[in-house]
Amino acid sequence: MNKNNFLITYHLRVKNSIKTFQILIFIFIIGASTLSYIEGLSKIVILYGLTFTFLYFIYTLYTKKISIQPETIIYFAWVLWSLGGLTNAANKAAYFQGLRTVIQIAFMFIIIAGLISTKPYILSAAMSGLLVGGLIQGISTFLTGELPAAIESDTRTRLAGLSKNANTFAFQMLTIVFSIFYFWKLKRNRIIRFFLSCSLIIALVGIIYSGSRNGFLSILVFIFLWYFSQQKKLPKQPILAYTISLIIIIIGYLSIVTLLEKTLIWQRLYQFEDNSSQTRIYLYKEGLEMVMKKPFWGIGLNNFSELSTTGLYSHSDYVEVAATTGIIGFFLYFSIYIVLWRRITRIKKLTSNSDLLHITGIFKASILATLFFGFGKPHITSKVTWIFISTLVGYTWYIEHYLKNLKPDNHIKIFQ
Repeated sequence: MNKNNFLITYHLRVKNSIKTFQILIFIFIIGASTLSYIEGLSKIVILYGLTFTFLYFIYTLYTKKISIQPETIIYFAWVLWSLGGLTNAANKAAYFQGLRTVIQIAFMFIIIAGLISTKPYILSAAMSGLLVGGLIQGISTFLTGELPAAIESDTRTRLAGLSKNANTFAFQMLTIVFSIFYFWKLKRNRIIRFFLSCSLIIALVGIIYSGSRNGFLSILVFIFLWYFSQQKKLPKQPILAYTISLIIIIIGYLSIVTLLEKTLIWQRLYQFEDNSSQTRIYLYKEGLEMVMKKPFWGIGLNNFSELSTTGLYSHSDYVEVAATTGIIGFFLYFSIYIVLWRRITRIKKLTSNSDLLHITGIFKASILATLFFGFGKPHITSKVTWIFISTLVGYTWYIEHYLKNLKPDNHIKIFQ
């Protein structure tokens, strides 16, 4: 085989392997979004993940393309730091269960971010997986009778889907919204847009009937931030403009609340538990006390509910991370978002391409919406959350390095 034929064969093999990984990522994300919540079937997802990991490392050895981003390193450092929590863990079994989950997320992080950082168009496969996985969750509530029960006026059923947790379910509905905004401008086909419109209805219905106030507010936060990200110029008086916008959002929110108050779903959205707000405040207070007692290593992964007098999980990513991995663990964990945010900001300065600016705007809005959601739901062991974040990490890593080597507008269509 001469040199040219060898190069052609090599190119085709690599190209075909990338197509294979697009399919593998798509299937894995759907499985992680659905089957991983079902006892027994979750083992299939784990086995699939192990096979996926093996294939990825074979691929990296074959192509000699290994891409590790700062966020991936920080996440692994955080996992290593969390090992110290074992010394304080009241329930060792719960700790190791949490540790097993974050280790799985760590390898998932390095694979998804690593693949997308070498071939960015895999991002669309990942976003499609989040979209389809979320839709399966939403449709499952109709098939199991959860949604019809929630619509009945004499019940207080909250949609939880396959996840069995209303807040987790609501966040997956939110990822559907992220995916719809990502695809809408890039896919102008009427059939696809009709599908996306139907998906948006499912997501909104899912969030409303999940009773997740945080999920409902997160959509408003996302749309508000996305709108401002699309503006080409900042307002002349940004503080005044953002203050007015915030007031409009609050008025809009109160108007929607007033409208919902007249419907049968009002009690489901805002009157599940009369003392729910007080309970959360109490959980935050307990979490702060745990941090004060064990500020260095924390109380150990998955041990918040073991030490809480309520027996509940923290209902906050911030409280959960600080309490279980300590103050240093807290800064390591959330520095991942800071590093990612700064990279997106740099990308926006390197290009004027409308499609790319559209995507980076969605990324920024979705990151802040995810962080906002974290006030009501721990993301610390959420595979869906870290699948989404790792896709953003891989894509932005590639884009930044690509644009730095080219003129701002002299780049190919790498975002599809």
